[in-house]
Amino acid sequence: SEFMGADFEPLARIVGDAWHYRHGEHSFWQGADELCDYLSHTDKGFVARDDEDKLVGAILVRSPREQDHNETMRMHWLSQRTRLSAMATALGINARADVLYLNEENELMRQASRQLGSAGVGIVKLLILAPEARGKGVGKALYERGLAWLCDHGARTVRLVTDDECDWRFYEHLGMARALEQEASDNPGFHQYVYELSDAGGIGDEQRIDGDTTRG
Repeated sequence: SEFMGADFEPLARIVGDAWHYRHGEHSFWQGADELCDYLSHTDKGFVARDDEDKLVGAILVRSPREQDHNETMRMHWLSQRTRLSAMATALGINARADVLYLNEENELMRQASRQLGSAGVGIVKLLILAPEARGKGVGKALYERGLAWLCDHGARTVRLVTDDECDWRFYEHLGMARALEQEASDNPGFHQYVYELSDAGGIGDEQRIDGDTTRG
């Protein structure tokens, strides 16, 4: 189903538990801050739910077409990020404890645009699963849903940023190739990567045909 405002809190908890667990019970606030940043660069989102209607995964994507970008929604999520950060500060929590990593991720994607080009490039801002959803094909299904939407909205190439803490081999299994990498400035030996899928439009066409056949 499509991402809705009510999905924000459960998705922020998944992000916090996955990447900010070092902050213990405060991980939700770091996850919420990071998710607001992703959403401020997102044009469309899809979520996966289990049999009990619990959110267990999501993909957030950004179209290459300027007309698909919603400035009102971008400002909404930036405003939410400021509001949530203030709430966390009032509770004595630093919601942006890991913001350096996020800034470096965004800069790496800008570097990819400069070096590799930006025309016709769709972006996967986030693809994440709850632990209980892994190994069940949920991630692949979300990826294909996001890819199909990007291709329908003009993407010929798809890029994303991942790192050593994530299963980057999953993206290689899906046909993506590593295009750039950098070492984290505050964590020697830890790397962030840009992965790229070229000719995404052609692949998306095949997936849409298969999808239509499957749905009957």
